[in-house]
Amino acid sequence: MKSFAYEVKNLDSAPDEVRNDGVLFAPQIAEVAQLEEAHRAPVSNATDMTFVRHDGGWVIGRDRAAPEDRYSRPWFGGPVSVATGRSVVVVTERDGPTGAAELLDRVSTARAEIKEALGSVWRGEEGEPPLLIDATYNGQPPGDTFEGDDGAAAVTYWVDASGFMSGFAGAVVKDNPVATNRLATNVHTLRHELSHVYGPALVPTWVNEGLAEYLSGCESNICGENEQRDKLLAHERAIPDDEEWGEDGSLDYAISHAAVSWLIDENGGLEKFLGFCNDFYLHLPSGTDDFHDGTSKALQESYGITQKQLVDGTWAWFERLPSD
Repeated sequence: MKSFAYEVKNLDSAPDEVRNDGVLFAPQIAEVAQLEEAHRAPVSNATDMTFVRHDGGWVIGRDRAAPEDRYSRPWFGGPVSVATGRSVVVVTERDGPTGAAELLDRVSTARAEIKEALGSVWRGEEGEPPLLIDATYNGQPPGDTFEGDDGAAAVTYWVDASGFMSGFAGAVVKDNPVATNRLATNVHTLRHELSHVYGPALVPTWVNEGLAEYLSGCESNICGENEQRDKLLAHERAIPDDEEWGEDGSLDYAISHAAVSWLIDENGGLEKFLGFCNDFYLHLPSGTDDFHDGTSKALQESYGITQKQLVDGTWAWFERLPSD
């Protein structure tokens, strides 16, 4: 831990007199912390602290996480193990399925491979972007990523620098402990998430997620299961746009994976596809924030094909999947 402090954000509310419990006070307090190698600047995490008046001073009567806010706080909770590499910190459960040092070795190998594959679309960071691999049961990622039966195995997001600092402090890859700790035990999940750290940003979701699936090394998100294969062959033949992404869960991932695989494997290789990614934002129509709206023009400019040809190629890829 390079630095650690608490900041009082709001003192507008007055302490409350509570019968039989003395005086309680719950101002807005942020925990400001910086992990060496994982953050290029301190990050601010919301807390939920209640203080109790005691012997003329204030003591903490309760301290718990604030799940409604985005934060990266793997040290808040049970015992953890930590391993540190160059610009990366790995935190695991002390008694989890994979130790921190073992997971760091996997991260180092996977990160080198993903960075080499995605060198031409790296986000333009100066130097190595700091990275926190959080395989603990502590903390929550943004939004509802882990909710429901189809919750993600892991999620990647960026944390903002605190206070007067501007920009990102670093990236976080957060494990979903409910999904049997797959970040710590499944190299495909790890490679998928690292692809989001180093992959293209200004592209539609189908490109982003499809490329991550392609680079994960998994043959297919449906892996030859007849039921899923049949669902895909009967599914509406369209590439999901950003607004509807996730409505069909794993099918959206499979369609995106197939579309990207067809473009890469049968239309010029990875480097050509990465050039398509680099230029995508140039083809986004004005007045829209759905990057999928630029798909038709981007395909025409980079590949000389229509969106219908992409869809036909995607479902032809499905047709060639194993039937058993």
